[in-house]
Amino acid sequence: KSVSLFQHILHMVVLTRWLQHDPGRKEMRRDRCSAGSMTGSALSCLLVASLLAAGSAGSPPPPRPAFQYATELTAESFVELVVEAANGTSASHEIEPAQDYLPLVLFHVSWCGHCKHALPEFEEAARVVSEAAAAGKLANIPVHPRFFVIECDSGPEIQELCAVHTGTSFPAVRLFRDNRAIRFNRPRKSHVFAWWAVHASRPMVSNIERADQLAQAASESPAFVLKAHPGVHASIIKVWGEVALDFLEGYNFYVARPGSEAAGTLPGKEPVATVKGYDLDAFPLTGPFQKDEVVAWANRNRFPPVSVVTEWSVSDLLQCGIPVVTFVHSGKPEVMGELLAFQNVVATLRPVTPYVFATINMSVADTSRFVHDTFTLVEEPSIFIFKGQHQYWEDPTLTSPNMLTKERLQALLASDTAMYDNSWYSSFRERRTLLSRLATSSFLGAVIVVAVPSLMASCCWLTLRELLRKEVANEDDALDVKKED
Repeated sequence: KSVSLFQHILHMVVLTRWLQHDPGRKEMRRDRCSAGSMTGSALSCLLVASLLAAGSAGSPPPPRPAFQYATELTAESFVELVVEAANGTSASHEIEPAQDYLPLVLFHVSWCGHCKHALPEFEEAARVVSEAAAAGKLANIPVHPRFFVIECDSGPEIQELCAVHTGTSFPAVRLFRDNRAIRFNRPRKSHVFAWWAVHASRPMVSNIERADQLAQAASESPAFVLKAHPGVHASIIKVWGEVALDFLEGYNFYVARPGSEAAGTLPGKEPVATVKGYDLDAFPLTGPFQKDEVVAWANRNRFPPVSVVTEWSVSDLLQCGIPVVTFVHSGKPEVMGELLAFQNVVATLRPVTPYVFATINMSVADTSRFVHDTFTLVEEPSIFIFKGQHQYWEDPTLTSPNMLTKERLQALLASDTAMYDNSWYSSFRERRTLLSRLATSSFLGAVIVVAVPSLMASCCWLTLRELLRKEVANEDDALDVKKED
C-alpha cells in the first residue's frame, strides 16, 4: 500500500506539472472544467482525492444488496421474464407492445470484484427508476425498463445461457428489446444506469406535429425526420424504426404526418427523409427505403459537410465505417484560404462521392499526437483518407485542396502502395517510408539516416569485440592456471 501511495503521489505531481505547462492541454482544461482553467488549489484537491483513492484501493467490496427493486433470475425465469418479454416489444410506434416492460439485465459472477461493486449501484438505479415511474415522471415512455440480475456461475444451465449473451466478460449489462440485446458500455454508476435505462427504453420513432417541436429537437441533437403517412407507408415506418435502433445512443428519429406543420418544413413529397440539426446539410432520401440503404444514408448524413476532428468527434468518425477524406493543416492564419478552398471543393464532391469530409488542425497538441500515433506518415499540409483506426491511404504529393477530384480520390483508395493498416508488412513499409522521406528531406536528414545505423552497428561491433576479447583472456588465464597445476 505504501508503494502504491507513493506511485499515486508521483503520478499526480507529474500530472500537475503537465497540466500547468503543456500548452496543448489548455483548451481541453477549459472545455472540461465549468469554472474555467484549473487553479493550483483545484490541482491540490485533485491530488488529495487521488491519495484518498489510493488509500482505499484495497478496501473490500460492498456487501451484496438485498434486492427489492431488481429481480434475481434463474435459467427458467430468464426465458419467461426476459426472452418472452423482449420478443413482445416493437421499435415502431405504430405497433402496441405485448409486454409492459423492457428487461435490463446485469450478468455477474460471484468471484468478480467489479461485479460486487456494480450490484448495489444497479439496485439503486432500479429504485430510482421505479420511484420515478410511480411518480408519473416517465409518462413519455410507454414501456418502462425493468431491472434484473443473474449470477452466471450458479449452475451449468445459467452458464450456457450467459455464454450466449455475454461470453466471458463480466459484469455485462444488456437491454433486451425488439429481438436485440443492446449493450451498455458506460460507467457502472447508479445515476448512469438509471439514465441509460430510460434513454434506451424510449420510443425509437416518435410523431412530431409542430414546427417549433422539430426545431427544438434539432437544436439538441441531429433529428432524423421521415415525412410519411402512417396508414399508407406503414412498411417504410417499420424500417425507419429498425434503423433508429442502430443509432440508439446518439440520435432521435421522428415521423411527420403529411399536412402537419412540421411536415411543411421538410422538402419533397412523401415519403421522404431528411436530417435537421446544427451545421448539417443532409441529402433528402426519397428511396428505396430498404434498411441497408437507409442505414447508409443516415450514417453519412449525421455529419456536417466538413467535420472538424477533435478528441470529442473523432470516435464517431472512426466508427462510422465510411472513408473520411481529411485535410490536415497547421491552423495558422495563412491557411484560411486553403480551408475555404477545401470547403468549396467538398461542396462539389459531396453530392457525387460516398465519403465524409473533415479537417485536422495540427496546432492542437492532442489532435497532433493522435494523428502521429495513429496515422504515422501524415504531416501538414496534406490530404489523406482514413477508414477506422487501423486503415488509411496517404499520398505525399496530395497537399492542396485544389488537387482534389473524384478520380484522384478513387485512385488513392485503389492504390495498394498508398494503403496502410495494422499488419506487420504495412508497419515495415511505414518505417521504410519514414526513413526514405527523412533522408531526402534535407542534408541533415540524409546524415542522420546514414550515421545513426552506422553508429549503432559500430557500437554493437565494439561491444561484441570487447566481449570476445574478455572471453579469450579468461580462457588464457584458465590455461595458465592448468599449466601451473
